[in-house]
Amino acid sequence: MAKGFGPKKTPQTTKRQTAYFKLIQKILQCPRGKELKILRKHPDLVDVGLVEMMEMVATIFVAQRDSLGAEFLIDLADFLYSSYIGADGSPVTGTFVKAPALLWEVLRIISLNPSDPQTVDLILATNCDELNEDFWRQFCLWIDYTLLKSEPKLKKAIALFLISFCKMLWLFPLGNRAINLEIAIAGLEGSAKILRLTHKCGCKSKAI
Repeated sequence: MAKGFGPKKTPQTTKRQTAYFKLIQKILQCPRGKELKILRKHPDLVDVGLVEMMEMVATIFVAQRDSLGAEFLIDLADFLYSSYIGADGSPVTGTFVKAPALLWEVLRIISLNPSDPQTVDLILATNCDELNEDFWRQFCLWIDYTLLKSEPKLKKAIALFLISFCKMLWLFPLGNRAINLEIAIAGLEGSAKILRLTHKCGCKSKAI
Protein backbone atom coordinates (compact mmCIF):
# COMPACT_ATOMS: atom_id res chain seq x y z
CA MET A 1 0.00 0.00 0.00
CA ALA A 2 1.37 3.39 -0.97
CA LYS A 3 1.93 5.86 1.86
CA GLY A 4 -0.70 8.55 2.20
CA PHE A 5 -3.18 6.83 -0.11
CA GLY A 6 -6.74 6.83 1.17
CA PRO A 7 -10.31 8.03 0.58
CA LYS A 8 -10.16 11.33 2.46
CA LYS A 9 -13.59 12.93 2.11
CA THR A 10 -13.66 16.49 0.77
CA PRO A 11 -16.32 18.67 -0.86
CA GLN A 12 -14.75 17.88 -4.25
CA THR A 13 -14.87 14.12 -3.65
CA THR A 14 -18.14 12.44 -4.63
CA LYS A 15 -19.63 9.50 -2.75
CA ARG A 16 -18.94 7.30 -5.76
CA GLN A 17 -15.33 8.47 -5.85
CA THR A 18 -14.94 7.46 -2.19
CA ALA A 19 -16.50 4.08 -2.97
CA TYR A 20 -13.96 3.55 -5.78
CA PHE A 21 -11.06 4.24 -3.42
CA LYS A 22 -12.40 1.87 -0.77
CA LEU A 23 -12.86 -0.86 -3.37
CA ILE A 24 -9.33 -0.37 -4.73
CA GLN A 25 -7.98 -0.58 -1.17
CA LYS A 26 -9.82 -3.89 -0.63
CA ILE A 27 -8.40 -5.26 -3.87
CA LEU A 28 -4.85 -4.21 -2.99
CA GLN A 29 -5.10 -5.75 0.48
CA CYS A 30 -6.75 -9.04 -0.47
CA PRO A 31 -4.85 -12.27 -1.21
CA ARG A 32 -3.87 -12.63 -4.85
CA GLY A 33 -6.50 -14.50 -6.82
CA LYS A 34 -9.39 -13.09 -4.79
CA GLU A 35 -9.67 -9.80 -6.71
CA LEU A 36 -12.49 -10.86 -9.02
CA LYS A 37 -14.44 -12.29 -6.10
CA ILE A 38 -14.35 -8.86 -4.44
CA LEU A 39 -15.32 -7.13 -7.69
CA ARG A 40 -18.32 -9.44 -8.14
CA LYS A 41 -19.59 -8.27 -4.76
CA HIS A 42 -19.64 -4.69 -6.07
CA PRO A 43 -21.00 -4.92 -9.65
CA ASP A 44 -22.42 -1.39 -9.41
CA LEU A 45 -18.88 0.02 -9.10
CA VAL A 46 -17.32 -1.86 -12.02
CA ASP A 47 -17.36 0.85 -14.69
CA VAL A 48 -15.15 3.30 -16.52
CA GLY A 49 -14.82 5.40 -13.36
CA LEU A 50 -13.23 2.53 -11.46
CA VAL A 51 -10.83 1.82 -14.32
CA GLU A 52 -9.86 5.48 -14.42
CA MET A 53 -9.12 5.56 -10.70
CA MET A 54 -7.03 2.39 -10.95
CA GLU A 55 -4.91 4.04 -13.64
CA MET A 56 -4.48 7.17 -11.53
CA VAL A 57 -3.44 5.22 -8.43
CA ALA A 58 -1.06 3.14 -10.57
CA THR A 59 0.63 6.35 -11.70
CA ILE A 60 1.20 7.32 -8.06
CA PHE A 61 2.62 3.86 -7.37
CA VAL A 62 5.11 4.34 -10.21
CA ALA A 63 6.25 7.61 -8.66
CA GLN A 64 6.71 5.81 -5.34
CA ARG A 65 8.77 3.11 -7.09
CA ASP A 66 6.10 0.49 -6.42
CA SER A 67 6.34 -1.06 -9.88
CA LEU A 68 4.63 -4.30 -8.86
CA GLY A 69 1.61 -2.46 -7.47
CA ALA A 70 1.44 -0.26 -10.55
CA GLU A 71 1.66 -3.18 -12.99
CA PHE A 72 -0.96 -5.10 -11.03
CA LEU A 73 -3.46 -2.23 -11.14
CA ILE A 74 -2.81 -1.45 -14.81
CA ASP A 75 -3.27 -5.10 -15.78
CA LEU A 76 -6.47 -5.33 -13.75
CA ALA A 77 -7.76 -2.06 -15.21
CA ASP A 78 -7.08 -3.30 -18.76
CA PHE A 79 -8.83 -6.58 -17.99
CA LEU A 80 -11.88 -4.83 -16.58
CA TYR A 81 -12.05 -2.39 -19.46
CA SER A 82 -11.98 -5.12 -22.09
CA SER A 83 -13.95 -7.85 -20.28
CA TYR A 84 -16.51 -6.07 -18.14
CA ILE A 85 -17.00 -2.67 -19.73
CA GLY A 86 -16.35 -3.34 -23.41
CA ALA A 87 -13.52 -2.47 -25.76
CA ASP A 88 -15.52 0.40 -27.24
CA GLY A 89 -15.46 2.19 -23.89
CA SER A 90 -19.22 2.49 -23.50
CA PRO A 91 -21.24 3.09 -21.52
CA VAL A 92 -19.47 5.81 -19.59
CA THR A 93 -21.04 5.80 -16.15
CA GLY A 94 -21.88 9.00 -14.32
CA THR A 95 -19.74 12.03 -15.09
CA PHE A 96 -16.42 10.20 -15.42
CA VAL A 97 -14.43 10.61 -18.61
CA LYS A 98 -11.48 8.40 -19.43
CA ALA A 99 -8.16 10.10 -20.15
CA PRO A 100 -6.51 9.59 -23.56
CA ALA A 101 -4.43 6.40 -23.52
CA LEU A 102 -1.34 8.22 -24.78
CA LEU A 103 -1.53 10.58 -21.80
CA TRP A 104 -1.25 7.75 -19.27
CA GLU A 105 1.71 6.28 -21.12
CA VAL A 106 3.52 9.63 -20.99
CA LEU A 107 2.60 10.34 -17.35
CA ARG A 108 3.91 6.96 -16.24
CA ILE A 109 7.25 7.65 -17.91
CA ILE A 110 7.44 11.12 -16.36
CA SER A 111 6.59 9.77 -12.90
CA LEU A 112 9.21 7.03 -13.23
CA ASN A 113 12.00 9.27 -14.50
CA PRO A 114 11.17 12.99 -14.54
CA SER A 115 14.68 13.87 -15.74
CA ASP A 116 14.32 11.90 -19.00
CA PRO A 117 12.47 14.15 -21.48
CA GLN A 118 14.08 12.32 -24.43
CA THR A 119 11.93 9.22 -23.87
CA VAL A 120 8.78 11.34 -23.69
CA ASP A 121 9.76 13.15 -26.90
CA LEU A 122 10.27 9.81 -28.62
CA ILE A 123 6.82 8.57 -27.61
CA LEU A 124 5.20 11.84 -28.66
CA ALA A 125 7.04 11.74 -31.99
CA THR A 126 5.91 8.16 -32.60
CA ASN A 127 2.30 9.02 -31.75
CA CYS A 128 2.10 12.68 -32.78
CA ASP A 129 -0.93 11.91 -34.99
CA GLU A 130 -2.85 11.21 -31.76
CA LEU A 131 -2.23 14.75 -30.55
CA ASN A 132 -5.27 16.08 -32.37
CA GLU A 133 -8.57 17.82 -31.62
CA ASP A 134 -10.09 14.59 -30.29
CA PHE A 135 -7.22 14.27 -27.80
CA TRP A 136 -7.67 17.91 -26.76
CA ARG A 137 -11.45 17.53 -26.23
CA GLN A 138 -11.10 14.31 -24.24
CA PHE A 139 -8.20 15.77 -22.26
CA CYS A 140 -10.24 18.84 -21.27
CA LEU A 141 -13.30 16.76 -20.32
CA TRP A 142 -11.13 14.37 -18.29
CA ILE A 143 -9.65 17.27 -16.31
CA ASP A 144 -13.07 18.84 -15.63
CA TYR A 145 -15.17 15.74 -14.93
CA THR A 146 -12.70 13.21 -13.51
CA LEU A 147 -9.42 14.69 -12.30
CA LEU A 148 -10.89 17.73 -10.53
CA LYS A 149 -13.29 15.46 -8.62
CA SER A 150 -10.58 13.06 -7.49
CA GLU A 151 -9.15 12.59 -3.99
CA PRO A 152 -7.00 15.66 -3.12
CA LYS A 153 -3.62 13.97 -2.66
CA LEU A 154 -4.11 11.93 -5.81
CA LYS A 155 -5.10 14.83 -8.05
CA LYS A 156 -2.29 17.00 -6.67
CA ALA A 157 0.28 14.35 -7.60
CA ILE A 158 -1.24 13.91 -11.06
CA ALA A 159 -1.29 17.70 -11.52
CA LEU A 160 2.46 17.88 -10.89
CA PHE A 161 3.05 15.22 -13.55
CA LEU A 162 0.72 17.09 -15.90
CA ILE A 163 2.78 20.26 -15.54
CA SER A 164 5.89 18.38 -16.67
CA PHE A 165 3.98 16.90 -19.60
CA CYS A 166 2.64 20.30 -20.66
CA LYS A 167 6.09 21.90 -20.49
CA MET A 168 7.48 19.16 -22.73
CA LEU A 169 4.54 19.41 -25.13
CA TRP A 170 4.95 23.20 -25.29
CA LEU A 171 8.48 22.71 -26.66
CA PHE A 172 7.60 19.68 -28.81
CA PRO A 173 8.32 20.62 -32.47
CA LEU A 174 6.32 17.94 -34.31
CA GLY A 175 2.64 17.52 -35.10
CA ASN A 176 0.05 20.30 -35.10
CA ARG A 177 1.71 23.17 -33.23
CA ALA A 178 -1.60 24.95 -32.50
CA ILE A 179 -3.21 21.81 -31.06
CA ASN A 180 -0.10 21.05 -29.00
CA LEU A 181 -0.27 24.51 -27.45
CA GLU A 182 -4.01 24.20 -26.75
CA ILE A 183 -3.43 20.88 -24.97
CA ALA A 184 -0.55 22.35 -22.98
CA ILE A 185 -2.55 25.41 -21.98
CA ALA A 186 -5.54 23.29 -20.89
CA GLY A 187 -3.27 21.07 -18.80
CA LEU A 188 -1.49 23.97 -17.14
CA GLU A 189 -4.76 25.76 -16.36
CA GLY A 190 -6.26 22.57 -14.91
CA SER A 191 -3.14 21.86 -12.86
CA ALA A 192 -3.11 25.41 -11.50
CA LYS A 193 -6.75 25.07 -10.46
CA ILE A 194 -6.03 21.78 -8.71
CA LEU A 195 -3.04 23.19 -6.83
CA ARG A 196 -5.09 26.20 -5.72
CA LEU A 197 -7.89 23.97 -4.45
CA THR A 198 -5.59 21.59 -2.60
CA HIS A 199 -3.74 24.55 -1.08
CA LYS A 200 -7.01 26.00 0.20
CA CYS A 201 -8.06 22.63 1.63
CA GLY A 202 -4.68 22.32 3.36
CA CYS A 203 -4.98 25.79 4.87
CA LYS A 204 -8.49 25.03 6.17
CA SER A 205 -7.32 21.77 7.73
CA LYS A 206 -4.47 23.56 9.55
CA ALA A 207 -6.86 26.24 10.77
CA ILE A 208 -9.17 23.60 12.19
